[in-house]
Amino acid sequence: MKIGMAQIRIPWKKYEENKEICRSYFEKAQKNQIDLLVFPEMTLTGFDVKSPELAQREQDTIDFFENMTKKYEIAAVYGFAGKGKEKNRNHLRISSQGKCIMEYEKIHPFSYGAEGKYFEGGEAINSCRFQGEDFSGLICYDLRFPEVFQIASRKSNCIFVIANWPKARIFQWNALLRARAIENLCYIVGVNCTGESGPLFYNGMSGAYGPDGRIIAGEQEEEDLIVAELDFDWLRQYQSQFPFKKDRRTKLYNYFYENEDQRES
Repeated sequence: MKIGMAQIRIPWKKYEENKEICRSYFEKAQKNQIDLLVFPEMTLTGFDVKSPELAQREQDTIDFFENMTKKYEIAAVYGFAGKGKEKNRNHLRISSQGKCIMEYEKIHPFSYGAEGKYFEGGEAINSCRFQGEDFSGLICYDLRFPEVFQIASRKSNCIFVIANWPKARIFQWNALLRARAIENLCYIVGVNCTGESGPLFYNGMSGAYGPDGRIIAGEQEEEDLIVAELDFDWLRQYQSQFPFKKDRRTKLYNYFYENEDQRES
């Protein structure tokens, strides 16, 4: 399967300009015969968590990307802000042929960057089936929490991570992506933005990683469409050869969590 990583610059709050950037990447993806095109977190606005009008663009963003997937016949993974129960929520959506096939709400708002003040966390890990394979998606700061990846990888053989991950911590980004691929015996595809966006500078380094820790494609700073070929037949062979996850003791780990206070006393 051909996955396209749209490592784009996201001009700060330039909603219509970002639409045109994304449209151009659908055109590039079509020329490269991409099956599924992945964009960074909060694709059309950048990591803007304070603007009160953010969630008002939710439906327009969905309509734009669903129209693109139908026009270019390419599935897409993209991000946006939407309304939650009390605050906004940070969304990832996968659309194909003009329809949503999966939606995820970021479980871990980034409190260090004020996201936790304006956004609330989601409460579910979801998956979808595309071209006979199961996929899940998580968002940026979720990468620091291995538990959600273990849950997602029970079903999915590929997990997307869309992000606005700044250059200052980029070595952690690539190290964590590779670690999540190894420990979950699945493909991890992380897509970051590049260039200036608001108060921060991003340097891309998007990448697709296999369960053996190898980089399949990516780890570059330039704005570009990065193409990764994912071989799911090979992945299943690797999983059967190294069935490490069978040795996980989930019930015991849960017991440790539930009885942590008692053990410390």
